[in-house]
Amino acid sequence: MNISEISVKRPTLVVVVFTILVFLGFMSYKALNYELIPKFSSPIFTVVTVYPGAGPTEVENSVSKKIEEILSGLPGLDVIRSISQEGVSIVIVSLKLNTDVDPVVNDAVRKVQSIRSLLPPQVREPSISKISMNDYPVITLSVSADMPASKLNDELNYKIKPAFAKIDGVGEISLLGGTEREIQVNISHQKLDNFHLSILQVIQAIQNSNLDFPAGKISNSDRQTLLRMSAKFSTVADIANLTISQLPDGSLLKLRDIAEIIDAEKEITTLYRVNGLQSVGIQIKKQDEANTVNVCDAVLKETEKLEKQYASSNLKFTVSQDSSTVINDAADSV
Repeated sequence: MNISEISVKRPTLVVVVFTILVFLGFMSYKALNYELIPKFSSPIFTVVTVYPGAGPTEVENSVSKKIEEILSGLPGLDVIRSISQEGVSIVIVSLKLNTDVDPVVNDAVRKVQSIRSLLPPQVREPSISKISMNDYPVITLSVSADMPASKLNDELNYKIKPAFAKIDGVGEISLLGGTEREIQVNISHQKLDNFHLSILQVIQAIQNSNLDFPAGKISNSDRQTLLRMSAKFSTVADIANLTISQLPDGSLLKLRDIAEIIDAEKEITTLYRVNGLQSVGIQIKKQDEANTVNVCDAVLKETEKLEKQYASSNLKFTVSQDSSTVINDAADSV
């Protein structure tokens, strides 16, 4: 008995079989993970070195050329390019396609560390990283609220950012355009001269009074207690009442006597605007093995919860870029 004969004599069986196949196919389709492109390892890595205050020519001669020379002997090397800008050196190393990137990167780290002493003392630690698609954010949000900019920045750093970080699959989270709080100490040079003080003395007094460090332990037969010296400033008044020195008449010179202490905001160096309105950007990257669509969906659900939680402050999230939209559209087209 062949398939055609079975189909004619037992049509119900055929309908049941095909119904099961359609059901299993539908469930399998729903269980698929969507990604825009397959995973691959790009044979490229970069060496980024920050040289504060240096011009492009100085960065090229003092940093870029030395790093290029030491990396020119790497195995599997194809092309080395460098970009020398004001205050930063970027060396881009391209390897041949069949080269295993990880051992070469480890070798590059050792080589760069070997010439660390030959670089200018002001140069910061070089950063070596591979080029990967996971280095790009899967979703970018903008947030605004009816609260001071510095307070919003604190809420983002200490409450909203940890709420996103606990989502399964979320990796690095970066903030763009936030306004940080800053305590400004505006010292009067005339008053410094009157009390025969220098700026360095005032700076040292502030640094020495804003400390937090372990101070040993106390032990007995029953338990052990750890001691910690906590002397950090908690309010602006603590800074203003800081004793700088003792005057010849025995009175104490306070910081407020020679300076004006202001609770202000840091100078804005990065602006983030959406639809012409200034806001704060949140870039979210996924973990290596995480699925882009699942991560984006979970982040959007979390934004709804946060908007309800901060309803009194009129907190609003706007999606500036969502990688899952393109992936879902491509999957639906298929």
